[in-house]
Amino acid sequence: MSEYTFGRTKYRFKCEATENPEFRKYYDMITDPRLNGVSLFNIDVYEGYEPLIKTLFDMISSSGFGDVTRAEIEANIQKYKAFQTYLKFDLVEFDEKEKEHSLSKVIGSKSGGERQTPFYIAILASLMKVYKMNQPKANSLRLVVFDEAFDKIDTSRIEEFVEMLKDTGFQSIVAAPNDKAPFIAPFVSKTWVVTKPGETTSQAAPYKQDMEI
Repeated sequence: MSEYTFGRTKYRFKCEATENPEFRKYYDMITDPRLNGVSLFNIDVYEGYEPLIKTLFDMISSSGFGDVTRAEIEANIQKYKAFQTYLKFDLVEFDEKEKEHSLSKVIGSKSGGERQTPFYIAILASLMKVYKMNQPKANSLRLVVFDEAFDKIDTSRIEEFVEMLKDTGFQSIVAAPNDKAPFIAPFVSKTWVVTKPGETTSQAAPYKQDMEI
């Protein structure tokens, strides 16, 4: 996503090893290059991590424990097998001056609409991965559908998001509240407004700038 802009802002996902010293020890063990295709219990590897391995198995083994501690053991198993335990994820913003802002540190100071932006960035990044859009020979539908879109995003950022959809090459269907139509219509190829004049029947009509919605 780092090559695309959301308005004047670029985004990049960051994945780093945890700063928690307890779990960092296990991260270093798991990522030891000597483990490439080798069992953890290979003698050359095991001797260097023997105390740590024994500590781990004491925490996740039910052998010799009663019913009281089984819940704790299960909780340890869930914790130590999860990759999130060993990694720290963040979304980094780069402003027009290339200054870096870690989203986890500034999200609390942002407006409601600005807090919605990372959600759309994450969705687009996930779909780009699924559609293999970073592969030159990938031939995929590239269809993305947003329901109840832009309900909390600032109207000034709607244009920025639609332009980003175009830049990334997605085919987009956006369902949004009718009051967003005037802000969406100038930047998309077709806009239809769905109304429900009766109790059971809905009708759709092409959007016109002077229509009542």
